[in-house]
Amino acid sequence: MSSLRDLADWTLSSVRKLKHTVNKVLSLRDIKINLFTKLSLKRPSIKIKRAVLQSMK
Repeated sequence: MSSLRDLADWTLSSVRKLKHTVNKVLSLRDIKINLFTKLSLKRPSIKIKRAVLQSMK
């Protein structure tokens, strides 16, 4: 029975670590997006926006 409990504990901790990592990655991505939008708002250049749109296609 103790091995089953250990397995459950290990699974829970792995899931927690995974969630933490995913949240970190998502928040980093959000920060990058926010920085990019702020920069493009500060300097609204049509050429830059066109280049970005083309690179996304």
